[in-house]
Parts: sequence; structure tokens; C-alpha cells
Amino acid sequence: MSGDHGLNRLWANITEVNRQIALLTSAVTQLRTNLKSASDLINLPKTMEELQKSVATLGSTVTSVHHDVETLQTAAEEQRKRVEDLQKDLVQSPLEDLNSTVMLYVRQSDQRLHNMEATAFNLSQRVAALESAHPTSTKEDAAGLVNATHWSNESHTEAAESLKPEIREQLQLIHMLTNAPDSDKEERDDAVTSPPPLDKKKPRSLRRRQRRGLLLPRTFTLQDLEEVFRQTVQDLDGTLSRQQVERHLGRVQSLQDYDTDGDDRYSLAELKPLLGV
Repeated sequence: MSGDHGLNRLWANITEVNRQIALLTSAVTQLRTNLKSASDLINLPKTMEELQKSVATLGSTVTSVHHDVETLQTAAEEQRKRVEDLQKDLVQSPLEDLNSTVMLYVRQSDQRLHNMEATAFNLSQRVAALESAHPTSTKEDAAGLVNATHWSNESHTEAAESLKPEIREQLQLIHMLTNAPDSDKEERDDAVTSPPPLDKKKPRSLRRRQRRGLLLPRTFTLQDLEEVFRQTVQDLDGTLSRQQVERHLGRVQSLQDYDTDGDDRYSLAELKPLLGV
């Protein structure tokens, strides 16, 4: 607003300068025209005095114009600073807000990771304490715990693989009995209290029949198993490696018992007993 006012004053002063110059020119012209007699010479000092006043007025007007120009420059500088401050507010403030949001997200992520690590550490401590307190029974409990938490903590699955096949057979039998109806439990009490002696040299087919109905870590149907073969080897007559089986079906206890030909690969027919088919 001050800039517009200064500009208006500048134009007014320039107009006044032009008017004064026009008056001065007119006076000089008139002086030349009328300077013909002694009477004109008598009036010459008065005319010169008026001319000096006009020159003084012109100088004052020029000074005022200069002052107005300086005022206009000052107003323009202030306007430029205001524009810079506005640009800074429009750009820097959102950037600061964005940085604050990013830092908050990073802190929250670090806190979540810390909590997950603490939970995993506490779980490991509890498993270690159980194993030290009950060396035999806690191995069986650890096997079930490892199968349940396989996808969240890969390191705990090492314990399940290291268990002996005989202990895992007893654990699987106990699991089947606890999930069976009450009538079946009564009929199988004798099998729990006095399990048959384990023979490491039993035929592979007999051991596979004993494990028929083994529960997988996840629920699978025959169609699901066939779809795994189609996606992995594009052929139902193909075979899967142990790693491929565990990646799609989860870890299976004593998976090698289902390898009838001993090639460490598994066909659809060899994996069907896992589903009770």
C-alpha cells in the first residue's frame, strides 16, 4: 500500500516539475519579447527574482521526487522480503512436518522391532528353562511349540528336527489320542500306558502306515496338494524336493518315512498319506 502511495506522489511531483519548466520557459519567452525599452529593464530585477523563485521551487520539487524514489525503493525491498518469507513458510513448514512424521514412524518401527526381539528372547528363555527343568518331556512340548511358531521364528525348528523318530512317534500318538472321542480314548488307554517297543528296523511301508493321518501344520486337501504340484513342477507326475514340500506344506515330522524309493524326492502318491488319502 505504501508503494502505491509513493508511486502516486512520484507522478504528481513529475507533473509539477513539468508544469514549473513550462512556466519558466514561458517567462523567458515573455522576457525576450517584452525586453524592448528602459521600463522593461527596470522591471528586469523583479522578473529575475520571480525566475529565481521558480528555479528554487523546481529544486524543491526535484528533491521531493528523489525522496519519493527512495521511499518507493524501500517499499519494493520490503515487499520482496515479505515474498521471500511467504515462500519460506509455504515450503519449509511442510518439509519440517514431513520430517517430523518420518522420524515418528522410524521411532515407532524401532520400538516394534525391539518388542518383537524381546518377545522372541523371552520365548527362547522359557523354552530353555523348560528343557533344563524337564529334559525329556519338554523336548516333546518344544516340538509342538516349534511347529506352531515355525513361520515367526525359524531358529526354533532346529529342535524339532533333532528329536529322535521314536519320541516323535509317541508324541504323535498322544496327540491323536487327546483329539479322539472319549470312547476311542478308553479303548486306547492301554496303548498310552504301555507303548509297544520301538524297532528302528521296521519296514518303511509299515512306519508310513503307522503315521497315516499325521496332522500337517496347515489344513490341506488333495486338491490343494495337486495345485502345489501344478504350480511347482507343472506336472502331477513330477516330484518335489524336501525343501519344496516344507515350503508349501510346512515342516512335517519324519518326512523321510514317506520317501518309498529313497531318492529324497516326493511324488504325489508318496505325499497322499499325509492327507489320510
